[in-house]
Amino acid sequence: MCSRFEMSWTKRDLENLREILAQFSAPSMPWPKEDPVGPQDYAPSEVLPIFTPQGFVPMRWGFPMGTKRIINGRAESLLKKPFFRSLWGEGRCLIPATRFYEWHRERPYAIHLKDSLLFMAGLFRPMPPCDRGPTGEFIILTQEASPPMNRIHSRMPVLVPRHALKDYLREEAIAESFNPFLGEGSALIIEPLHGEQLSFFDV
Repeated sequence: MCSRFEMSWTKRDLENLREILAQFSAPSMPWPKEDPVGPQDYAPSEVLPIFTPQGFVPMRWGFPMGTKRIINGRAESLLKKPFFRSLWGEGRCLIPATRFYEWHRERPYAIHLKDSLLFMAGLFRPMPPCDRGPTGEFIILTQEASPPMNRIHSRMPVLVPRHALKDYLREEAIAESFNPFLGEGSALIIEPLHGEQLSFFDV
């Protein structure tokens, strides 16, 4: 489960983000505001910029379901559920982060890549347009944690490698490259970065 993460919106991080996403984004695409604001922690129900095929747009974390808010979706069973399957076609998004947090025996840990930003796989749905506020809502996809992450928590976000960022957002690329997996109902069709590629420490 992923219920809290950090993105550092410093000038250096914004430049790094532009460089990474320049491989498939157009110059006219919307981007987060250029004023560096430093590290920002995000929790469910907060509004933050996420990357969609249309560029960066502000969206609220979580889908309201009755009195609860769904913030994560299990990738293994994603395509078996009609609601999530409908979003899989045109509602894929990327959530950039410098680190995410998990708790083990009431002790928090920060998990981050050794030398790069994280890109968490997500799904979004648009909301009716308004002058201010979020343009949609999103969730983060999770998978079974791999070693050594599984020593901290049984789940972890699906982390999309840099070389697969473009394919994750493009419906036609997914259909062509990963069609054999769709019949099995598995959404782990973007090879996630494994636990050994992460480093973690107490916070």
